[in-house]
Amino acid sequence: MVNVPAQTLQFVSNDEVKLSSRVVVGAERSQTPILRTEAIAVKANPPWNIPGDIAARDLLPYMRRNANYLQERNMVLVDTLETDPYGHQIDWSKVEPAQFFYSVRQLPGPETGLGALMLDMPNGFDVYLHDTPAKQLFALDDRALSNGCVRVQDIFELASLALTHDADAGTEPLRAAIESGETQFLPLNTPLPVYMLYWTATASPNGVMTFPADRYDRDEALINAILARSANGVEVASAPQ
Repeated sequence: MVNVPAQTLQFVSNDEVKLSSRVVVGAERSQTPILRTEAIAVKANPPWNIPGDIAARDLLPYMRRNANYLQERNMVLVDTLETDPYGHQIDWSKVEPAQFFYSVRQLPGPETGLGALMLDMPNGFDVYLHDTPAKQLFALDDRALSNGCVRVQDIFELASLALTHDADAGTEPLRAAIESGETQFLPLNTPLPVYMLYWTATASPNGVMTFPADRYDRDEALINAILARSANGVEVASAPQ
């Protein structure tokens, strides 16, 4: 369970929190979606297939200034992989963001955006739980910095729990898979439900309330909708007594 406003992740099993971790969530311009999906595998040394809108917005300006930009960052063009993997034959100054139809992939490596591990959880938003080379970001109070995916500080423990239901039992095989240097797909015995939630008011088991920041300014619209229903004589559902 990821609570986006709180920038936290919890792994819950049999009503017990087995892991709590800091996370980096989507920035205001690229918000982490609220969804339910299922993780089906852990992927070691994952390549990053960069969404076209991100490539056009964040990479194209650098590609125009530096012909070796893709090569220097271990990225390739999937479309011209055999003939021109780094786009040296393309005049990027003539490519407009709206006409950026190339598929860019960052190959596995120490600086790959997805890091060493990710939970493969197919969904229509192409967002995942994954590692990151930018570990320093977890020390920040405001961690709404990603392109929508969720970067997990304790990704090794999370991956181990997903594979073995133990935070340590899967560590050795995970490290062996990473050290192989190859992309490896490690299927889960049972799909793992994943919830990305937007809770700006939470209660601890002992009843202490916390109010995470409304990072995407969603509360006002919700409150106005509730007030509008009340003003129109529509009874707002309450919790059973």
